[in-house]
Amino acid sequence: MSRLRTLLFQKGASPTPPYTVLDHCYFNNSPVSLGFKLTDTVTLIKISFTAQNSNWVFGARDYQTSAERFTIQAASSGNGVVTNNISASTTTNINNLSNRIDYGYDGSTVTIVNNGNTYTSTNTRGFANGSRNLVVGCIRNGANIVTSNYLKGYFWGLEIYEAGSLAHKIIPIKDDNDVICLYDTIAGGDYKYPSTGTLLPEEPVSLNMLTPNSLQTFDHNNDEEEF
Repeated sequence: MSRLRTLLFQKGASPTPPYTVLDHCYFNNSPVSLGFKLTDTVTLIKISFTAQNSNWVFGARDYQTSAERFTIQAASSGNGVVTNNISASTTTNINNLSNRIDYGYDGSTVTIVNNGNTYTSTNTRGFANGSRNLVVGCIRNGANIVTSNYLKGYFWGLEIYEAGSLAHKIIPIKDDNDVICLYDTIAGGDYKYPSTGTLLPEEPVSLNMLTPNSLQTFDHNNDEEEF
């Protein structure tokens, strides 16, 4: 466990009963629906992942409705990340989806750290109030999770800032039944979110994905939080 996570859990953010904090977990067709929605006070979203396929990574939307859409998608051919926000779409080409991607969006600029390189692109759509709970490892499309677009890849963590302050910090944990799920360290208590399938500590051998990279520092707007 990193020093940051050790201190965090010493400060009382640990769920009850105690769980094991994981550095990362593997999504294998097993999305996790979070227990909260986007609000119009969101100022920054950060998420760290790899992608083995060209499917959705994170988000929620009302289908064909301009009132709400924030999604992150891994693009085809293993060389890009696409953000889709209703009428504004931005493609950021990166080196390799199988290397860790530290993605950040502050409402106007996408910043990606991948394979030792930093990429930026402009997308001024911003964030809209959401009526659907957010999903990691896929997206919610209207009332339903899009079952045909599950993510295969590693997940390190998700941070959502509201009015400049960290409002949600989602990390992978293993609970007291040895089940891997996601946990919100800011909400505290028993704010853990199970998968619709089974999250894994590592990829299945048959998938032959690269071993996850060592942690990268992602300093977006000098924020102090890191995974």
